[in-house]
Amino acid sequence: MRYREIALLAGLIFAVEASGLDSDRDQPATLEANDFELDLKTGVRTYRGDVVYRQGSIRLECDELVTYFNNDGELDKGVCSGDPGRFKQRPEGSEEDMIGEARVITMDQLEELVTLKSRARATQGLNTITGRLITYNLATEKVIVKGEAQTTTASSESAAAEDSVA
Repeated sequence: MRYREIALLAGLIFAVEASGLDSDRDQPATLEANDFELDLKTGVRTYRGDVVYRQGSIRLECDELVTYFNNDGELDKGVCSGDPGRFKQRPEGSEEDMIGEARVITMDQLEELVTLKSRARATQGLNTITGRLITYNLATEKVIVKGEAQTTTASSESAAAEDSVA
């Protein structure tokens, strides 16, 4: 059981650069939203209303996505908010998607952190971790869960029963 929890924590939290399919980075990205705002002074871009971002196996859905870029035009940080915002990605070598959701999802390229905040949940297969704040450090592969932290592993029998009810 201890190995299963360690594997869950190491692999469950999504990491755009570190654990997704190698081909994700090479795929074209599409972004759809009802509204778009660009601050020409700062370069901050805000997408609002039914925001959907796709790139390879990555899918991000939220009510609002704010992106911040450096002077070279490279993405520094993206902040997705929704009720909840959702993230899905297929990790390299896995047959199951990682799914994250929270009211706020932040991907900080500079600090190499992915943060799920407020009603945070991350699921892969039968394994789920929840908490008020889930932070995954891409560089150290360390996961920190704060506030109401909980890990659960459903048995395949109970998952099959739930699937048959739905």
